[in-house]
Amino acid sequence: MYVIIFVFSMLLNSVYTEDNSQYPLLRLPRINVQKYIDGSIKEREEVTASLKRYIHEYGTFSIFNHGISFDLIDEIKSLGSNFFCQSDAFKSKYSSNGLGTPGYEPLKSLSASAAYGDKDNDGDYTEMFAFFNHIADGNNNDYKTYHPLPDKDSFYNYWYNTTMQYIEGVTNLLEILHNMTSDALGLEQNYFNDLYSTSPHLQLRYLNYPKMNNSHELAENNKYRISAHKDYLGYSLMHPGNVRGLQNKIGGIWMDIVTNGPVAYDIFVNVGELFDIWTNGYWKANMHRVIMNEHERMTFTLFTGPDNDLMIEPIKGCDVCTNNKQMYMSRTTGQHAQLRFSGSDLKNPDGLKFFSD
Repeated sequence: MYVIIFVFSMLLNSVYTEDNSQYPLLRLPRINVQKYIDGSIKEREEVTASLKRYIHEYGTFSIFNHGISFDLIDEIKSLGSNFFCQSDAFKSKYSSNGLGTPGYEPLKSLSASAAYGDKDNDGDYTEMFAFFNHIADGNNNDYKTYHPLPDKDSFYNYWYNTTMQYIEGVTNLLEILHNMTSDALGLEQNYFNDLYSTSPHLQLRYLNYPKMNNSHELAENNKYRISAHKDYLGYSLMHPGNVRGLQNKIGGIWMDIVTNGPVAYDIFVNVGELFDIWTNGYWKANMHRVIMNEHERMTFTLFTGPDNDLMIEPIKGCDVCTNNKQMYMSRTTGQHAQLRFSGSDLKNPDGLKFFSD
């Protein structure tokens, strides 16, 4: 009810018109991570109560004071942009083996909405680069990373080493976020971190939206940078960049998403579909997309999920997760991942490359 009233009030007050946007604007609620790390008992309780409410109402929120160096964020943004500015021939040397594996994916390799039954989408207008396998080795600190090129390459190696510094920081942040989540659901603090111990799904992915001279025509033909979808697994931690384009569907209405903070350094957190099953619908993954516009933009996201063979079902010991009849079919992480990846990878539609060694 609160969300419906909020959206209605947004429409009554007209809409945010920067960049001539026709969509209402939602400023994501923010969470100060430092208050959870160093705060008093009362402050920690306030943080976890806010997280619980924000996910229930929006399926997303923004975090700040996360401890990751702004200089490091700027550096990997610069390196990523430098890569995507190279020729197609140069980028193709780093080609991946399909979505979920490390390397480069050109425009229209992904059709995110196809995983949800959209058969008319012939590809999304984003190019991507991923640094490690989606299925990781929990006993290996570098998450089973590998170099797409067999030979040494100074450009790639420097980008790789700098990105690994960021990965260390953002995976530490993920552990803190998991502890906050456990507290919010009344569980033992390490509950979620223990689910990411042997074969978690972890991938740092850069997404580039190049300048499109025919963007208005593409938009009129219902083409997107990334078409409507939900994140498949656990939390996704994203640096959204400085240009609007990300939208969430709130109360049945598409809304532009920004934050009240310095957008270049806040991290947006999306809840993935496994939380629908874990919480039996109390927390639900949000439907989102990136609309087509003329602006060039690059973002990067850590996509996460628990161990590949973990059975996902309502969490015992969590009151909000078990107070109703089970709403979703239980399945392993790997089964759910294959369901979604096989639908969205236009170059690998059976999903087999993702699950083969």
